[in-house]
Amino acid sequence: MTRRALIIGIIGALIFAVGGRYVNAYIPGPQLVRGHLPISVFGLLILFAVAINPALGRIRPSWRFGGSEIALVMALLLAVSTIIDAGLMRYFPNVCVNGIHVERTTPAWQKARVLDYVPPIMVANDGKYSKDVVDNYFGTGDPIAWPTPWYAPWKWQMGEFIRTLRASWERVPWAAWWRPLSFWAAMLAMSYAAVTGLAVMLHRQWARRERIRYPIAEIISSLLVQNEQGRTSIFQSRAFWAGLMAAMLISMPNTIALWFPNFVTIPLRFDFQVLQEAFPKFMQTSGAGSLANFKIYPAAVGIAFLLATDIGFALGISNVVAVFTLFFLFNIGVDTSGGGSLEGGVVPFLNFGAFLAYTIMLIYIGRHYYWQTAKQAFSFVPQPHTDRAAANGLRVFVLCVVGLVTVLVLVGMPWHVAAMGTLLGMMVFFVLARLNAEAGTFFCQPSWTTAMVLLCVYGFDALGPKAYLGMSMAMYVLVSGTFESLMPYVVNGLKVTTDTGLKAGTVGVLIAVTVIAAMGATVFSGLWSDYQKSISSTAARERVSAYQVAERNIQKLQLAGELEASKSYTDWQRLTHMAPDTRFLVWMATGFLLVFAFSAARLRWPWWPLHPVLLLTFGSVLVGARYGASLLMGWFIKVFVVKVAGPAAYGAAKPFMIGVIAGDILGGFITMLALWGYYVVTGTQGPGWQFW
Repeated sequence: MTRRALIIGIIGALIFAVGGRYVNAYIPGPQLVRGHLPISVFGLLILFAVAINPALGRIRPSWRFGGSEIALVMALLLAVSTIIDAGLMRYFPNVCVNGIHVERTTPAWQKARVLDYVPPIMVANDGKYSKDVVDNYFGTGDPIAWPTPWYAPWKWQMGEFIRTLRASWERVPWAAWWRPLSFWAAMLAMSYAAVTGLAVMLHRQWARRERIRYPIAEIISSLLVQNEQGRTSIFQSRAFWAGLMAAMLISMPNTIALWFPNFVTIPLRFDFQVLQEAFPKFMQTSGAGSLANFKIYPAAVGIAFLLATDIGFALGISNVVAVFTLFFLFNIGVDTSGGGSLEGGVVPFLNFGAFLAYTIMLIYIGRHYYWQTAKQAFSFVPQPHTDRAAANGLRVFVLCVVGLVTVLVLVGMPWHVAAMGTLLGMMVFFVLARLNAEAGTFFCQPSWTTAMVLLCVYGFDALGPKAYLGMSMAMYVLVSGTFESLMPYVVNGLKVTTDTGLKAGTVGVLIAVTVIAAMGATVFSGLWSDYQKSISSTAARERVSAYQVAERNIQKLQLAGELEASKSYTDWQRLTHMAPDTRFLVWMATGFLLVFAFSAARLRWPWWPLHPVLLLTFGSVLVGARYGASLLMGWFIKVFVVKVAGPAAYGAAKPFMIGVIAGDILGGFITMLALWGYYVVTGTQGPGWQFW
């Protein structure tokens, strides 16, 4: 680790987080961050490794960056990616004011007084409507007239600029925001620290003892390994360059065709709408649309090629199995309906059972290591088979989880509900990180939510409207957009940096401090910019669903004369009045048992083709539906190469596939720059950017 890498990494991460959120929110064009393989970060890495770093070395050898330096910068940029969009800022701070805005035009909410049940510290202005707080936020108040466009500051007169800047600052009702911002800053900081501590604790077990693959980290590491002359080793492989050029020859014509439609293109999207006409009932099944219309992503093909065979196959057929399963269940009379991720259904219930079983299984696999780490963490006596970094990581994790539960209890949540919700949120991060490290799931989100599980376990009567809405709000902010959650970024960053010689504990501290600092700066600048711009009132529309669920259940309790009793229950009475949903228990148990059955089958029969990841991504639109065809293609290519040419040929083909991944990402990065450049020059949206 060098001083320049540390300075560039931290400053670059802060600029990337603050500027990236602004670009995503207000600049028409491709999104900077999408999933755990963000093109902006990986594209910059590839461009730097392929062109910029070699050029620096030719100018002066000391200017060339070493592998550990690039790895550290990459780890910090990846970590703050969780803040920019769906991981946090797509919904926050919008979620703190959106309910107030919608309630004014929703008589049913006003009648049920749903906003009164949200802890005041969680929302702006204590949940009370104010023109300055609400209307100005959504752009319905009087706008600020800036003297010139934001990209021409040299045209401003200093006095006019200062007056306008002061007016823009005063436009933000800071007094109405300081309490919720302080509350959420503390909650988010503890959540990020807990996740990073957990990742550091798990690193030795996953990377050194179990030696799982880390396919996304492998992509990064392959571009960092340097020979004695400081040159990147994989660049000496002709297969790598062949793969990179093949992918570029696919993506670049398609980029040119955005502006010149008659240019030659390489079709990657396939439309089989005839299936809609031939099997109309089947195609109405959830997820079936992706079978008739899908796109091939070369990077996803390459990642599947790097995976274990059973994992690649399970990911490829996950959506197909889900669609046929739902169609079969529907036709034999099983109720497959549901209220989505908030109220549940067959798919979310089964998916939750799979997550729970996989968590138990992973803990059991590493039980000896975790026990030794726990003994060292809390007895402060060194233990074999672990290290100080892991013990410190566990201490941070436990302290922060206890802190999260404590804060939730202080704002009125029952202690057992707060504990269960917090642990479920951590379970999501834990399993998603493992899936990313083992199966390369770069765009994965469970179909269940913490709010759904709490509602199904307790029942609305036992939870009460305050606990339901409070926990829904808390878990929405802390666990929103899990396909861009922090922990998968951290585990890949730790793997890459430790492979280049850095220490996991040191890197973990740097990541946690940088992410927390970037969160504070981004939330502050994001709130300021939201009051200057016209933000969409639908940006946090998902939370409207939680209010709607609460409103319906409040009305039911009122009609039954049970609302006042539900509100007056003590914490212990809420436990005794629990009424778990029978349908939830049945399907959760099904998913739970199937995970163990699949795992046992893999151990007993070498030919067993299905990995439990099939159930963990069951019904996932993000994994199976969008990338299923590409993942299945990558699996088929791998099986074909191994069967026809042998394992040695597979090893020889890996540089080619890494080149395909790098070329596809680099092509996307160039397209992204072209679309942004077009907007800066013309002031209009680039052609076809919303479909890119």
